[in-house]
Amino acid sequence: MVLFVAFGLYAAFTMPIVMPPTMNQSATPISPSMFAGIAHGMAAFFSLVALVFVLFYWLGHEWARWAVMIYSVWTLLMMFTIVKTFQMSHLNGSVMVAKDLLSIFLLWHLNTAPIKAWFKGPKAGDLAA
Repeated sequence: MVLFVAFGLYAAFTMPIVMPPTMNQSATPISPSMFAGIAHGMAAFFSLVALVFVLFYWLGHEWARWAVMIYSVWTLLMMFTIVKTFQMSHLNGSVMVAKDLLSIFLLWHLNTAPIKAWFKGPKAGDLAA
């Protein structure tokens, strides 16, 4: 999951950012460089949020398990856009397929009895109290 976050951040800073056609009108006060800056800032912020979720998932918090399962379902639903994604970028299409395979594995793995028990078990911070 960390690799996909890192790849997303890399892609956000290296791939060209295309402004929507409605942003080029004179009534819109956003320049292309400002739009790119906002897009890069959002990519960095959401990557940081994703890494926090991954950290709590790694630490074994039940809510993070549910967040990963919800994200996995969302990723599988995005498979409907696979043709358009491959047309725009073969690399992004390949990453999307890899994310879908990981999502299928995670949905199965996170619902096995030992994993559910591990996530519901006591955490290191709980034992110290």
